[in-house]
Amino acid sequence: AEIPTIVPSAAIEITEPPKKWIFQYTTPTVYMHDEIMAYCKQKGITKVGMLSETSYLGESNAKLAREWAPKFGITIVTAEKFGEEDVDMTSQLTRIKAANPEALWIFGVGRASGPIAIKNARMLGFKTIHVRDWHSNTTLALAVDAAEGVFHPGSRTIVGPSLPDTDRHKAIIMAFTEGYSKLYGNSSDTSFANMYDGAMMFFEAVKRAGPDFPPN
Repeated sequence: AEIPTIVPSAAIEITEPPKKWIFQYTTPTVYMHDEIMAYCKQKGITKVGMLSETSYLGESNAKLAREWAPKFGITIVTAEKFGEEDVDMTSQLTRIKAANPEALWIFGVGRASGPIAIKNARMLGFKTIHVRDWHSNTTLALAVDAAEGVFHPGSRTIVGPSLPDTDRHKAIIMAFTEGYSKLYGNSSDTSFANMYDGAMMFFEAVKRAGPDFPPN
């Protein structure tokens, strides 16, 4: 339809290969995987278990992980899935644990089922857990103590107050989070910051296109 579309998703398939009318403003999954796998390589981790959500983004993450892991000398020894509405992932995680992975990757923790997966993993003794799709402070709040020590590559927005003053992003992050809190009475998170970025991209596009877009 040749309608410019700004998409609030990290799935790499959205813009790979590039599509003329599609624009993506969240960090693509591929960069997140690069961080997770580089960290594993640095720590000498070569065998991992994977638990992924059956959502589109969860499936996209799992597919990309299988493609990228060998590039870092990592073997996915076993993989399981969980649904968005699941309330217990103990059985899947028990099967993963039986394969003796050195780390656990959980893809798709942005909904209520994600924190449950993290809690279940901790109860079963998983020590090294990497997650992807941690969109909000709600995930952190629901996972409570089980979230301590979880590795997650993502936006600095969620940890703004904890950033050192030397971080060049801190000032603008704090301006956003404090402004959001003042307006809405609750704390901001990554998803809100992402939507703000998308809105700013849209406003800038409208300004540059001018009143004569689309051309006749």
